[in-house]
Formats: sequence, C-alpha cells, structure tokens
Amino acid sequence: MDAIGTPEVLPKVYELLAPILRDSLVVSLNEIKQALKLLLFNNKMLCEGAAACSLAAAIQLAEVGKHKKIACIISGGNVSADVLKAVAEAQSIDDGSKAVLKHQFYQ
Repeated sequence: MDAIGTPEVLPKVYELLAPILRDSLVVSLNEIKQALKLLLFNNKMLCEGAAACSLAAAIQLAEVGKHKKIACIISGGNVSADVLKAVAEAQSIDDGSKAVLKHQFYQ
C-alpha cells in the first residue's frame, strides 16, 4: 500500500495519543480500494491508500453499529498512477494482504 508501513509510533505522538487510543483494526486492500473509490468518485478527493485506510476502518466500525460518531483524518496525495488507474477502472488491487492499523509503542 502506498505511503503506509512505518513500524512504530514516535514517542511524542504516543505521549499525545495514548490517553485516547483503545484498539486497533485491520483493513483489507479491497476495503482500502473501496474507500479510495468512494473518496474519488463521490467526494472528488484524490488521496493515497494510506489516507484511505482511516475511511476503510471507519466504514468497518459503522457497519458494526457500535459507533455513532466517527471522524477520519484524510491527507496525502501520494497515489501511484497504477493504483489510481485500477481504482478508476474498478479493477481489483486486492492481493489478499492486509493493512494493519495498530500501534507499537516505545516503553
């Protein structure tokens, strides 16, 4: 997935977010593709796959129905031409791998 894959959270970021973090989610590449399509075609927003991960996770949470208010931060436009073409043509870019939205904290 473009622009995602950092192995850890910076200590300062952890310090700021630890009080509000409760869990982590796993989203598939197909779910990210669907989020990219939604953003591109419904909202006219071009973003990278890493940015669409938050929307894919939010859609997952909304489908469960436990969460009434969900906010996403969507930033970054580092999307490859191949991925954009696949999304625009509604081709599958799912190779079965997952994007893990989790945290690994310094102790």
